[in-house]
Amino acid sequence: MAGDVPIARIDAASRRFGGVTAVDAVTLDICEGEFLCLLGPSGCGKTTLLRMLAGFEQPDSGRIYLDGEDVTGIPPHRRPVNMMFQSYALFPHMSVEKNIAFGLKQDGMPASDIAARVSDMIALARLEGLGARRPRQLSGGQRQRVALARALAKRPRVLLLDEPMAALDRKLREETQIELKSLQARLGLTFIVVTHDQVEAMTMADRIAVMENGRIAQVGSPREIYERPATLSVARFVGDATVFAGAAQSDANGGAEFLCEHPAMTLALDVARAGALQATHLAIRPENVRLFPWRPSDQPNVIQGQVTESLYRGDQRLTIVDAGGFRVRVAQSNATGADAETAPGATVWLSLPPDALIPLTS
Repeated sequence: MAGDVPIARIDAASRRFGGVTAVDAVTLDICEGEFLCLLGPSGCGKTTLLRMLAGFEQPDSGRIYLDGEDVTGIPPHRRPVNMMFQSYALFPHMSVEKNIAFGLKQDGMPASDIAARVSDMIALARLEGLGARRPRQLSGGQRQRVALARALAKRPRVLLLDEPMAALDRKLREETQIELKSLQARLGLTFIVVTHDQVEAMTMADRIAVMENGRIAQVGSPREIYERPATLSVARFVGDATVFAGAAQSDANGGAEFLCEHPAMTLALDVARAGALQATHLAIRPENVRLFPWRPSDQPNVIQGQVTESLYRGDQRLTIVDAGGFRVRVAQSNATGADAETAPGATVWLSLPPDALIPLTS
């Protein structure tokens, strides 16, 4: 797990391209040994921020620190970082071994040491028997591992990865996510990864920094980001959620309730949740909505609706319920065998547990 000492610090850094602000006064500490994911939609500034850490972009204002040293203005080759690009940027005329060795040769490392290091990297990246091949003779996953081995060969203090699995199919992406996290833990290095894939970020990261319009909207563990999103936009971007608009108020019993604008109804809230009485929106994750084929008498916050869609997703079924013109999303395990209960057209009742309702103020 990450330590307490920041190995990298971004201090009020901004970067503009003409009239567009790509990164807007971002401040962020990255701890030594941490796996941090910069998560956000295309154009939010995450890759520009990564390139500023690498030295390929210079901030218009603010500072970049690595190992306590101000490296703002210092070129990439003089920083204790290495960057793995989304395109992998392998040399097509070089073998796997020569691609991995390239940076070491540029640094003037003795040939015998280069050979030993390349051998170590080939074993680490599970590329045995492929050292003489050219990139065009490799699969997408193998090319990705060559690029990773080349980036790790110089033993950087911080490894920066820009959408490293974007070119891989879903199954290979899932396998590589697990491998990359395991590799980072074994090496004890600091990894900073840019991705727009929420599942990818939650699978790999110790912490996630969610970016939005050039700023950091929230930083936290995957569980914190998912279960306690700080803003409405984070709740909608990370994972799936049904969102209600309205206003919270105290109830007659000293608790809290939420007056929904649409559908018009009142929902009991968990007053112990932070921001419950200031909420202007409520979010609930699909897996936390309970679905019943009859009206339950012992459940809180019950609403009636009609199933409009029932989507099979292998391990889960996503059910869309129309509750007075408002669509509520419900995720159920297929192990429950609830096909007949959730068929399109069926009348159902939903329960929204107060402790599963996420209060949001913006």
